[in-house]
Amino acid sequence: MTNAIYQLTYDSVDKLPSLLLRIYGPNVDSIIDRDYELQVLARLSNLKIGPKLFGCFNNGRFEEFLEDSITLTKEEVRKDEVSVKVSKRMRELHFFVPLTKDEKREGSITWKRVKNWLDNVHTIDEKTLKYVTQFDDFKTFEKHIEKYKQYLEDNMVNSKLSFTHCDTQYGNLLNVHGEIVVIDFEYSGPNPPAVDIANHFSEWMHDYHLSLIHIRRCRRNRRCRSRWKTYHKKKKPGGGGGGGGRGGG
Repeated sequence: MTNAIYQLTYDSVDKLPSLLLRIYGPNVDSIIDRDYELQVLARLSNLKIGPKLFGCFNNGRFEEFLEDSITLTKEEVRKDEVSVKVSKRMRELHFFVPLTKDEKREGSITWKRVKNWLDNVHTIDEKTLKYVTQFDDFKTFEKHIEKYKQYLEDNMVNSKLSFTHCDTQYGNLLNVHGEIVVIDFEYSGPNPPAVDIANHFSEWMHDYHLSLIHIRRCRRNRRCRSRWKTYHKKKKPGGGGGGGGRGGG
């Protein structure tokens, strides 16, 4: 969770809308490009996806707040009917948000961030690195990353780049009058669609409100199948792909 979120209200007789104040978390600038994130938000806003952006400052920004939004829970995100709605929103992002020339040229933003993370890890002294990562030999871990990357490049059926969210955990999914709204696009960017789908099911297994890491298995059940079925339906976007509101990080 990289942000602190606040709802700003007005003590006035006038019915002024609330604002969302987002304070960026510390020590993430090496992974998250804030300038790029703001460009993405502006582009999505033109497509009526994501929160309206009202103002920025050095370590945060002001956004639109959805008054009637309810952040999903770890139980709700696994419900069949919710999976169907999430898949529709994800498909809209993948197929109806055009990539820029720079995004197409630079390739997968996920692997770019992995490289940035590894570059920063190399600046940590060996003793601290071993304690934090729990790896006896970090170079072996790097070799596994490269091996896995090559495996994906060789075996991915569809490697064509699309715009992806890459952080669809339950805290970034809002229920607004029965519709699912996606927020927090700080990890978004170009990727093969499968990367976004895999990330969602990885997030699907976690409970971020526990003090210890908790993982549940995502079995190949009807929830997963119903989500895939809806994703592949050819349907034009219906708006509401995103919006400001509570939750996220």
